[in-house]
Amino acid sequence: MKKNQDVSGYSSPTITKLIHVEVTRRAQRSITDKLGYLFEA
Repeated sequence: MKKNQDVSGYSSPTITKLIHVEVTRRAQRSITDKLGYLFEA
């Protein structure tokens, strides 16, 4: 996490973690939405 914080420039590990968690959730949601249409019939 420290490397991510250094690269991203966020002021604290907590901020870095919260942002990365949100980005991951959005990516997962996007993938789920994209795959969801395959199962709609």
